[in-house]
Amino acid sequence: MKHQLAYGLAVLCAGPWLAPRAAMPVARTLSRTSRLQDTETVALRVSSVLPDGSLLVDRGSFDGLALGDRIVFKPRGGAQITGTVEELRERNAVVRMNAADAVLPLGTPGEAIVPVGRFAEAEAEPAPRVPVPTRDEEVPDAPVFPKPDPLSGPPSKPPADGATDPGADLPPHPGWNNADEDYAAGDPLLTRVEAIDPAERLGAMSGRVWLQADQIWSSEEGRGDAFYRAGTDVLFENPFGRGGDLHVDLEGNYRDAQLPDQDDDNASRLRVDRLSYTVGNHRFADDSYSFGRFLQRGVPEFGWLDGVEAGHRLENGDRMGASVGYIPEPDRDFESGEDLAVSAYYTFVHDTSERLETTIGYQKTWHNFEADRDLVVAKVNYVPVNGWYWHGTAWIDLFSGGDDFEDDFFDFSQVYLTTGRNWSEYGIDFRYQHFEFPELLRNDFQPVLADQLANDRWDRLSADVWVEALPWLEIYAGAGLFDDEDQSGGDILTGLSFRDAFLDGSTTRLEYFINHGEFSTAFGGRASLSKSDRFGSWELFYELLHNDADGFDANNDDLIQQRLRARRDFTTASGWSFSGYVEGVDFETEQGLLAGLLIEKSF
Repeated sequence: MKHQLAYGLAVLCAGPWLAPRAAMPVARTLSRTSRLQDTETVALRVSSVLPDGSLLVDRGSFDGLALGDRIVFKPRGGAQITGTVEELRERNAVVRMNAADAVLPLGTPGEAIVPVGRFAEAEAEPAPRVPVPTRDEEVPDAPVFPKPDPLSGPPSKPPADGATDPGADLPPHPGWNNADEDYAAGDPLLTRVEAIDPAERLGAMSGRVWLQADQIWSSEEGRGDAFYRAGTDVLFENPFGRGGDLHVDLEGNYRDAQLPDQDDDNASRLRVDRLSYTVGNHRFADDSYSFGRFLQRGVPEFGWLDGVEAGHRLENGDRMGASVGYIPEPDRDFESGEDLAVSAYYTFVHDTSERLETTIGYQKTWHNFEADRDLVVAKVNYVPVNGWYWHGTAWIDLFSGGDDFEDDFFDFSQVYLTTGRNWSEYGIDFRYQHFEFPELLRNDFQPVLADQLANDRWDRLSADVWVEALPWLEIYAGAGLFDDEDQSGGDILTGLSFRDAFLDGSTTRLEYFINHGEFSTAFGGRASLSKSDRFGSWELFYELLHNDADGFDANNDDLIQQRLRARRDFTTASGWSFSGYVEGVDFETEQGLLAGLLIEKSF
C-alpha cells in the first residue's frame, strides 16, 4: 500500500510541474463565487487538520479572506459548523472552530461571505507603451488642442451665442506643479507611489472578542451538557516602532457535563493559544523571526510551538526556515514542556505569481528527552488561472529500526490528494484520503493498542460534481468509496439548490443521501431554506435519517432520527455580530434540545 501511495503522490506532484511555465495573469477563477448584492461567497475546502483541531483551508487573502471572517462548513452530516479565520496567508488560512468539539474531515466544503471590494483585482496583460509626446510635439493622429498657459490654466470652452462664459469671473488657475513626465500609457494609476516600510507606520490594534454559550437538554433524566467560552484575539502592529507584530490569543472556558448514574464532570480553565512577537515577514525584509507561542508559518502541519522560528526568502522567491521549541499538547489544557521539536523546511516557488509551489519539511521530536518521531511533510499546491488545480499533502513517518511495530523504513500516516476544475457553469473535484496510526511515545489522547498500530488504516476515494442547469437551479452530487482493516462501503449524496424559489435572495436546498457499510446502512433526506438580508442571515433546516443495523432483532434494527434547526445571524456596522441557533433532535424514544449563542465584536 505504501508504495502505491508513494507512486500516487509522485504523480500528483509531477502533474503541476508539467504545466506550461509561462507567466500567467493573476485571477481568482479557482474559487466558485456567487454574488449577492455587494458580497460574494467564496467556496473553500479543508486541506489540513492541525494538531490542536484548527483547520487549514485552501483560500487566503488573495481570494478575499481577512482575519476574523466567519467561515461556514458544510460536512456530509448536514449540520453547519462555523469557524473564524485566525491566521491568514495569501493562498491559505487557519480557521479556529467555534465549537470546541467539532471534528471535520479533510475535504469538507465551506464558504465565506466577503465584500466584493475586498477581492484582489485581476492583473491585466500590460498594454504596449505609447511614446509620450514632449511639450513641443503634437500627438499623432489626434486633434491638436491649444497648450494651456501655466498662469491662466486650461483653455475654457467658447460660450454659445448669447451666453456668458461661466468661468469668466473665476480667478486664474495656478497650474499643475507635477507634470507626470515619467508616466507612460498602460502604467497602473499608482505605479509611482512608494509603499511604506512597516517600521515607519503608526502603531495599530485590531482583533476581536467573543462570548459563546452552548447548552444541551435531554429527555433522559440526569443527562445534560453546558459549555461556555470567552476570549480575545488581538494583533498589535508595530507596537515598539520596529515594524513587528505582537499577537495575543487567549480564552477561558467552563464545561459542566451531567451524567446519569455517574459523577458530574465540570471544570474551568484559562488557555493561552497564542502569545508571540514576529519581526520581518513583509516585502521589505527577506528574513523573519517569531518568538513565543505561535502556529508555525513555514509548515503549519507541524503545529503550534513554544519557541523560535526563523525564515528566509531567496532572490528567486524560494523560502526556507527552521524552528526549535516545545510542542503544546493538543488537548483542552494546551500544556507544554514534555515534547521538544526541531524542524526545517524548504519551499520551491515556480514563478513570481507563486501559483505553483512545493514544500518539503522535516521534524524531529523527543518525548521527555527520549527520541520519538521523525516526520516528513511533503506538499504541492498548484492554482492555475484556468485549468485543473492540484493539491497534495503527505505525512511520512520515518523509522530507524528501534520501533516495536514498524519494520519498514517509512510509512504514510496521512495523505490528502485532490484535483479538480471549475468551468463557468459546472465543476468537478476528486479526492483521496488515507490515515493510519503512527507509533509514538507521546500519547496525546487514548493510547493506541498494538494491533491497531499494526493493522488499522482508513482509505477513501471520492468525487463531487456540480452543474448550473438554469440561472436559478444548481444540481450537485457526490460519491465516495472507503476501505479499512475491517470493512468497505460507500456513500452517495445528491441535491438541488434553488435560488429565489420562495423569497427574493433566498436559497433552498433539497438533498438525498445514503451511507452503506458491511454492518449498517443509513439513508435519508434534508431540506433547508436560507436567506441573507441587511441585518445578516437566517436558516431553517430539517433532516430525516433512517438507520438500518445488521445483527440486531426486529425492535432495534431500524431506528429513525429527526432534526429540526433554526439559526439567525445579526451583524452591525459597529463590528458586533450575534449568531444563535436552536435545534431539536428526536431519536426513537429519546429527545434532545440544543441551543447556542455566539457574540463577537471585531475592531
